[in-house]
Amino acid sequence: MPPSVPHLFDTNRRRKIQSRMSSGESLFLLEHLSDEVSDRITSVNRSFTNGLIIAHPLLHAHLRTALASKVEHLTLISDFELGEGRSLDTDDLALAPQTRDLIAIIGTLHCVNDLPGWFHQIKNALRPDGLMIAGFPGGETLASFRHHFTALESELTGGVALRIHPFVSLHDLASLLQRAGFALPVVDHDPLTVRYRSIGRLLDDYAIWVRRIAWPADTLCDALSLWDWTIISARMRQTPTEKFPFCLIFYLLLDGRPPRINHNP
Repeated sequence: MPPSVPHLFDTNRRRKIQSRMSSGESLFLLEHLSDEVSDRITSVNRSFTNGLIIAHPLLHAHLRTALASKVEHLTLISDFELGEGRSLDTDDLALAPQTRDLIAIIGTLHCVNDLPGWFHQIKNALRPDGLMIAGFPGGETLASFRHHFTALESELTGGVALRIHPFVSLHDLASLLQRAGFALPVVDHDPLTVRYRSIGRLLDDYAIWVRRIAWPADTLCDALSLWDWTIISARMRQTPTEKFPFCLIFYLLLDGRPPRINHNP
């Protein structure tokens, strides 16, 4: 990774994330992304000979079955360990040039240190007619949740601190793809509303998806109390079964590189 790239994510934390997801918590969000990505691949009017998918290990069996008739040779690797002792911290995918006609990434691109570098590596690894597709949480994910917690922290402590790493915006994402050399980039905006009965459970799920600086315990408890009261009061419903809807934004990237044209007679 170039020295100018900020080091936001570390191997130890991602290992803990893998452990929590392997116990079944929050896997439904990745399953949603996995279904979206596999549906997009199967809807393409062509087959693939050499595909690569970077995804959580618990998704591998489903993806292999779903794409069995679409991809002749499919390699699936973990979104944490990239093989040969390398991890996402290196930001080096070590992909041979123009060897894949399909590369798919599920739920990972929001937490790599060098996103432009990844796009360049993926573009270089694709054959001239290759397809890249990826799904991951985007810029406006839980925007109201983040806004309210920032306001509550300011009210309780008199200031705010950076709690959540920045998400890439839709506009910036399209620009990064073009800079990397993708010829026909398409970015879909896929909102998903999830209803939570407990704000604490929402925080658990959210912590799995982002790099978050922990709140002091007393401040967090006060904020959770005020947050619950604020939401329930806004809906004028104070029933124990009330579920609070929150919107998560996922980006689905799609790019098919046009085949090279031989102009020689």
